[in-house]
Amino acid sequence: ARVPLLDAVQRIVGAELTGRIPSNGWMAEELHQWTDGTQYEGVGTFADWVCSQTGCIILDCSYADCEYVEGMTEPIFKWSQFNVEELTKEYPKVKETREKIDRVVEWLEADPIIRFRDLLVFLTAKAKTRRKKAIKRDKYQYDPTEHWCPLDQTNQFEEEEEVNDEEDGGLRDGGREGRLREATLTDIAAATRF
Repeated sequence: ARVPLLDAVQRIVGAELTGRIPSNGWMAEELHQWTDGTQYEGVGTFADWVCSQTGCIILDCSYADCEYVEGMTEPIFKWSQFNVEELTKEYPKVKETREKIDRVVEWLEADPIIRFRDLLVFLTAKAKTRRKKAIKRDKYQYDPTEHWCPLDQTNQFEEEEEVNDEEDGGLRDGGREGRLREATLTDIAAATRF
């Protein structure tokens, strides 16, 4: 994610400013230490998001982390009790994380060249004074196996079964009028239980 992000930033603010960023960048933990509680708060949180380290399923997982066949369909998640409870539990943190990210993005976008330069001056000054206490860097920071989406998903066979049900117009059992499947009734009951 780092190279495409730097390329995008370089198109906005120019190579001179992005050239000030060290070749190995900064760790999200460093950015938190330097910017949390300052006018630049949210920069560390943005880095967490880019590195899939927010601790929130909905912010950390992508299609690559889900069970699906590329080009066939998008991942489909079940309305299971586990999914609903997990996403409900995470919602306050997701909201707080997005607010921090959105705040710093809006601030930067209001005057990208000036504000990005100010941010880089601040970060490079912090990096020089604190490099001795630098956080240990992993050689390979991203491990895709750590980000497998834990939410319940429908699999290929469940999808085909649903498509077949829709294709026959809801008629089942020798032509009798179809009813809602029990799984759907269970899903509705689980979703309306709170």
